[in-house]
Amino acid sequence: MSPDATSEGNLKKRWKIRNGERVLLKSGTPPYRYEVYNEVIASSVCRALGFPCVTYFLLKDAEETYCACPDFVSYGQDFVTANMVSEGLERKNDESSYSFFVRAYRALGIEDPEKEINQMLLVDFLVGNEDRHLNNFGLIRDAKTLSFLGVAPIFDTGSSLGFEKTDQQLASLTKVPWKPFASRSHPTQLDYIKDVSWLNEDALFSIPSIVSSTIDSFGDVIPKTRKQAVVSFVSRQVEVVAKRFGLIRKKEFILDQVDHSILEYASRNGNRIASALCCAKTIGVSTITALRHIEKLSSLGILKRVGSKKTGYWAKE
Repeated sequence: MSPDATSEGNLKKRWKIRNGERVLLKSGTPPYRYEVYNEVIASSVCRALGFPCVTYFLLKDAEETYCACPDFVSYGQDFVTANMVSEGLERKNDESSYSFFVRAYRALGIEDPEKEINQMLLVDFLVGNEDRHLNNFGLIRDAKTLSFLGVAPIFDTGSSLGFEKTDQQLASLTKVPWKPFASRSHPTQLDYIKDVSWLNEDALFSIPSIVSSTIDSFGDVIPKTRKQAVVSFVSRQVEVVAKRFGLIRKKEFILDQVDHSILEYASRNGNRIASALCCAKTIGVSTITALRHIEKLSSLGILKRVGSKKTGYWAKE
């Protein structure tokens, strides 16, 4: 039985008691069910940025792989959706949806609602979430006193990373239907974010690497072409955010897809690269290109040359 009545949506889901903890299992859209993996990727992005979020993990049950997460509402608490919040306050004629919810949250005792709303918008942008609606964000309330305790953590971000698109479509994707606050006046919800003092710049620029590593942790489930498309998309989104807010990229995070492929090759070979030629053939680039990127990674301190030029190798630090 479900411990709460607010878990809606179209995807197959159910609750399961696992090691004494009640967790929610959620499936994805056949045939690839990318939403399952996207939830785990999105939560890894949130954690890297230090944003409050629900932690998702993969769980196999009855021969199917689900994404799973603990119930973020504790005993004696309610999750009050943004949709429910909107019913308690009248929106002004000249008020944007974003401004309305900021005002509504404040009226319910939330002191700094912009920060956590903006963190949600930023994550949604970074992963290209297409389904942030009024029932998958909101507030946490004490069920007895009815006092509001704070903003609910970020959750339900699986409909992202081109979950219904081919690898080729995702590789060139630049515009995502963005909810819930986009409007004719603000076609990109980044317009609502005026202050990013809460954003860790180093963490932001590390996101492509975080996404790449998270996908690697799935094993061979995600094809290489899909992984490349996902990392490329996220990298483009990071660049848009950096440019819009004037953030400076530190050189240690300037890693592109070839860099990631070289590091993955090293990981599969005992954290070393004995031959640039073999590495180049494996990852599908020219030897000159592989050498150039190996030298780049060496200059950043990510790879280190061990031994002589003739008999040595590059080691992954």
